[in-house]
Amino acid sequence: MADTIEIGGKKLKKITIKSTKLKSVGAKAFKGISKKASIQVPKSKLKAYQRLLKGKGQASSVKIKK
Repeated sequence: MADTIEIGGKKLKKITIKSTKLKSVGAKAFKGISKKASIQVPKSKLKAYQRLLKGKGQASSVKIKK
């Protein structure tokens, strides 16, 4: 996944990850997205992606859900 997401910036409130093969994410990949954003991931990868996506530039209020 890219190092940063430039599209939408503060307006970006919903991100959907459909892949179940994600291995790495840039350190600041979600920097600048809305503090009320949610990241939707596949149900089978919820725990793994919560660990993988934690601390990647998003606010702690951003939810990672299935």
